[in-house]
Amino acid sequence: MFGRWATVRKFPVLPTMPAYVAEFVRDTYPAATIEILIGATEEVSRLHTGNGLADPVTCEVTTVFQGIRAIAAPRSWPAEQKARFLQLPYGLQSFFAEHEAQREKQIRRAQNAAALTRQQLNEAQPGKAPNGANEPQPAA
Repeated sequence: MFGRWATVRKFPVLPTMPAYVAEFVRDTYPAATIEILIGATEEVSRLHTGNGLADPVTCEVTTVFQGIRAIAAPRSWPAEQKARFLQLPYGLQSFFAEHEAQREKQIRRAQNAAALTRQQLNEAQPGKAPNGANEPQPAA
């Protein structure tokens, strides 16, 4: 995909420059989806690194992707590392963000299930109020 685009514009394909890959993303979106563009830029990256060349898919390309569809650093990342998140390739940012969102959903489900079980256990125990406090026992 990148090769055809670059050839039409008489840009070098191998090796190429980060500015050309960034321009490719800008020019091709929205005709191509983000997912297709991620795949195309990952292919450019593999082609270069597989041939012992510098990877042209750098922060410049990631910045273009972020301008199209921003991805925030996961909430669990320490504040001092959140800026470094934006330096990762966009495909990795997307993976980490999705993985983190799924993990948070699973944690919330587990916490809700635990709270429900705790509530049911408290309700099933005689002499316990629903909030867990002891109820006064009737005098004998």
